[in-house]
Amino acid sequence: MAAATFCGQALGRGDVEDAYRWAWDVFRTCWWVFGVLALPMLLASGPVLEAFFGDPDTVQDAARLIGIGKFPLQMIGAAIVLDSLGFILMQSLLGVGASSEVMLVSIGLQWLLFLPLCYLLGPVLNVGLLSIWGLLIVYRAAQTLIFIELWRGRGWARIRV
Repeated sequence: MAAATFCGQALGRGDVEDAYRWAWDVFRTCWWVFGVLALPMLLASGPVLEAFFGDPDTVQDAARLIGIGKFPLQMIGAAIVLDSLGFILMQSLLGVGASSEVMLVSIGLQWLLFLPLCYLLGPVLNVGLLSIWGLLIVYRAAQTLIFIELWRGRGWARIRV
């Protein structure tokens, strides 16, 4: 939300360069927070998952479920800093009034790419859960890259609200 607010205020003042810098400044200020959030997922995925089961002795198959969930949680932990950049740029774009671009990218990637490929990899090809988690990371990385290009292109600077 800070990125949306600062970028929107700067653009409202007519200072496109300041608005552009704010998104990157917010990311530089916050990336380490996301990194700290990622560490338990990367280094202690088992205990993190155990927290959701309460007493593992009372939950049937808890150990099996934790075993299944450890690697996908580590995958998400590894991707969280890149995903945070995408989230900050998405909020920055919303803050400067580029909501239609954000909507097109978000809905387009999700409904035209991610969900159909999940269906293909899951029920149709029965490739497994890890492929879907990997696809999620690819989808979020693609979204981040598109938001980077939209932000760098500065087409948002011409939007009048």
